[in-house]
Amino acid sequence: MPKNFDMILPGERQSNSGWAEYSAFRLAALSLQITVTLFKGADMLSRSMLLAAILTVSGCAVGQTAKPANLSAVDADRTDLTWHGLSIDKLEDMDLYNSAGKKIGEVEDVLADGSGQLSAVGVGFGGPLGADDDTEVTEVVVPLDRLRLSQDGHLTGDLSESDLAQLPEWDN
Repeated sequence: MPKNFDMILPGERQSNSGWAEYSAFRLAALSLQITVTLFKGADMLSRSMLLAAILTVSGCAVGQTAKPANLSAVDADRTDLTWHGLSIDKLEDMDLYNSAGKKIGEVEDVLADGSGQLSAVGVGFGGPLGADDDTEVTEVVVPLDRLRLSQDGHLTGDLSESDLAQLPEWDN
């Protein structure tokens, strides 16, 4: 990529678990930079066509972030992998709380990246969590770097249910 387009933007995610979001963000920023450059001196019809093309490409790229790549569910019986001292078995079915102490979800799956390292959890939210009925619960991928273990042993994150709804869905 040319040097003048290689910029550091506020809020960029640089962890492996957010690579797709990062790429889409970079594409949108690059598209905006190209648009501003090409708009100079272009007539109105050219500007409209260029803007429509860029919005279409950017929309396609953002839509591609909905499917997490290279993640797989980890078997709960594995004892060689832990997160903050918790086994896979202990992590699964843990409740997830927001920073205000409200339950916002439940860990359904623990996910490893392509190298076998724990990198995310599948969190179910919406509907009656833990209930044995047919109500739809949505499961999304939450990167482990967005979570922490509180002193009292609760899994917490600075997330709301609307934040969870914006994360990529996990369909195991």
